[in-house]
Amino acid sequence: MPSQIRQNSNGLRITLLARWFCVFGIFCLHICLLAYGASIHSPVIDETAHLPAGISHWRFARFELYRVNPPLVRMVAALPVLSADVDTSWNQYSDAAGRRAEFPLGIDLIHDNGMRSFELFTWARWACIPFSLIGAWAVYCWSRQLFGDVAGIAALTMWCLSPNILAHGQMITPDAGATSLGVLCCWRFWRWIPKPTWKNTLWFGLSLGLVGLTKFTWVILGPLLLVMWSVQKLGHRQSFENGAEDSAQPHVTSARPKLSSQRAKWIRFCVALLLAHQLILLAYAYDRVFQPLGEFEFVSDALKPNPKVRSGNIFRETWLGQIPVPLPACYLEGIDVQKHEFARADRPSYLAGKFRYPGWWYYYLYALGVKVPLGFWVIGVITVVCCITRKTQIASWQDQLFLLLPAVVILSLVSSHTGINRHMRYVLPVFPFVLIWISQAFASSSFRSKTFLTACAGLLWAAGSSLWVYPHSLSYFNEAVGGPRNGHKHLINSNIDWGQDLLLLRDWVQDHPEHEDISIAYFGGYDASAAGLMGSSPPAGPKTERMHAEMPRGPQPGWYAVSVNYFYRLYKLRWLDDQGKIVAAPRCDYSYFLEFEPVETIGYSIYIYYITEEQAREVRERIWADKD
Repeated sequence: MPSQIRQNSNGLRITLLARWFCVFGIFCLHICLLAYGASIHSPVIDETAHLPAGISHWRFARFELYRVNPPLVRMVAALPVLSADVDTSWNQYSDAAGRRAEFPLGIDLIHDNGMRSFELFTWARWACIPFSLIGAWAVYCWSRQLFGDVAGIAALTMWCLSPNILAHGQMITPDAGATSLGVLCCWRFWRWIPKPTWKNTLWFGLSLGLVGLTKFTWVILGPLLLVMWSVQKLGHRQSFENGAEDSAQPHVTSARPKLSSQRAKWIRFCVALLLAHQLILLAYAYDRVFQPLGEFEFVSDALKPNPKVRSGNIFRETWLGQIPVPLPACYLEGIDVQKHEFARADRPSYLAGKFRYPGWWYYYLYALGVKVPLGFWVIGVITVVCCITRKTQIASWQDQLFLLLPAVVILSLVSSHTGINRHMRYVLPVFPFVLIWISQAFASSSFRSKTFLTACAGLLWAAGSSLWVYPHSLSYFNEAVGGPRNGHKHLINSNIDWGQDLLLLRDWVQDHPEHEDISIAYFGGYDASAAGLMGSSPPAGPKTERMHAEMPRGPQPGWYAVSVNYFYRLYKLRWLDDQGKIVAAPRCDYSYFLEFEPVETIGYSIYIYYITEEQAREVRERIWADKD
């Protein structure tokens, strides 16, 4: 390869040495960022349930725990923990229809292992870092093959420094894994279409099976792939493989595929589906495969005869009940339980200071607007302008649609569930497709062009904005809303506070021993005492459920640590009783803390307050006036 920079139909290219130096450096940076973030943050609510579920899959070959998601990510997370001497209590294990026993089991795991449990979760998180690396590789290769070397490196950088990818890539929740394997599968299918060799068929089938084991969001992938295949048939793609299978080589114009007939192509497509199906069965240890449909116990209203009963089966007394289901029983039961939970979600959603049930169809669009770095939006605008003005002619419209269609379908599907508008992570699978698509802004004809320089400025802005907030990437909000300090005014729940900063609060208390008696309202799936914090709960405000006369009225003078989710009375305060069991109090009203300025923040999700006697009396008299 010539040493000088050159350009071809696939955009700007750089020397091989420079390209691999950039790629290797970005990968190493990404690994370090994920590993460090995983080591300093406490387990978030869902993680506490995923780990015991993953352990149970390996030890008992049972998959009832956390069946609302397939088991791949949590099984990988549990691998390094299995060899450790972990105290696990299975007293609360239950396989009853619709029962979510994994959450109390997670509380037991943390309670039984004490401070060591945080080390176990760190090991589990490190085991899941490769999922994010897979996504990074797929994004880089696909972008490079479409838009050139520089665009590929830009797409890789956007993935590896995106605050949302950094936030979820360091967890054992399935969101990052589903996102990475989703784009990997679509990329392998895109490569398979023009050249459906047995090698490409194998890669496509493996990736399809793996993505089916991450999240039920991807049950739409089968029909979606057929639609994407049809789109490609509308015209010849302007760029696809010719010859070598090296994934780093860009697509170039080629003749039609070598296969002699469409029949042979369909046969290989079916082989890929069969391979994916067998991989899913293998991951579930072939547990209860081909169980007759009538033997299932469903909990969703659509699949039980009477909505008033806990469970049932509308197929039991019909001929359909005799049909064997060619999937693991827990796979179908998981989809049913998830549908049931979405339908019964009765808590109001929160957006921009307002509560509503059901939520808003534009919730996720708003969330993307405030949680995606503004630099990415700048690059997106450049891409749209370039497409309209046809300044970039590198990828065909079929390839462009191949990228955008999955993003639009997933966003539309998730937005249709307005009863559970709470977590932007549900649309995380949209990210890689959009990042690849907007990377064409870097496919300029010259490094000195205004388009390229503006796109580079947007990338630097986004990277700087993300790293400025790191390692608190889960609480990231962009500058348009004032950053993470103002984030709770727009979104709460896992968008800013998922219980991730308890260990940082512990460190703060250890550094300030004079505040050891600080009162704590910690939002998490377990009690703050798991980290050695023994403070009492803050006094409640006037909107607390079932307020008793003997309960102290807040605010009172003293030091307090309050999770921002509790500002909005959305969740019940929880703690452990003397027997180590979780106790849920009435929903406490801690909105009065918004009347005070915090003296410090712990990772943007826990606020530290010091309230004087005079301040407490003034606010207390004002907020209790109407109540009395």
